[in-house]
Amino acid sequence: MTEEQRIFEGKLFASEVDELVARKLKAHRLSQEFSNLYKEDAQARQEILEKLVESVGEGTFMLGPIRFHYGCHTRIGAHCFMNFNFTVQDDARVTIGDYCNFGPNVVVCPGVTIGDNCVIGAGSVVPRDIPANTFAAGAPARGFRPITEQDDIAKLFPELRQGRFSANIARSICSKSLVWGYSAMSGWCRKAAGAFSVFREMAASMQPLSRISAMFSAEKSAVYT
Repeated sequence: MTEEQRIFEGKLFASEVDELVARKLKAHRLSQEFSNLYKEDAQARQEILEKLVESVGEGTFMLGPIRFHYGCHTRIGAHCFMNFNFTVQDDARVTIGDYCNFGPNVVVCPGVTIGDNCVIGAGSVVPRDIPANTFAAGAPARGFRPITEQDDIAKLFPELRQGRFSANIARSICSKSLVWGYSAMSGWCRKAAGAFSVFREMAASMQPLSRISAMFSAEKSAVYT
């Protein structure tokens, strides 16, 4: 039995064997190459990502910097978003489902499976599986509540159907309000509720994008106080 096979069977393995050392060095180099590129270098970043991880779905985007320990032990679904400083310590198989959103400074530990449609709050350390449709945060991360139909963007921002406010921008605002506002801090629930009310008011008033950006930055600061 190879050391790689021992990893996938959940057994103790010798990480210093040449094969595994080579895999780690490759992952560290590709992670650094990805992180050295700019956001607009989308095609080059995508090519690196496809070499780095075992599989990655369509539409998944990582802001960077990123850090993968092996890379080849990680499967990532479609339409995921990873904010700044995303780290995967994949000494064992890591699986991330479709439509997952990660706040900045998240660490995913070995052997973890994160189901579809999850939101992982800023600064979280994820040492155990997160079931699908769950908002989780903290160190260690724990599920705070399920994500339900009530969180649907069309219900939170019904004005989007008027066509005067970008659905992509609203989706980003909604995801970030979960990721930032629902961080594992004292009073997170009250502050996150306040954040949602501001975002809803912005959509309703159809503020210019520059105004929305300024209001969002101010509200984000308020959430952290």
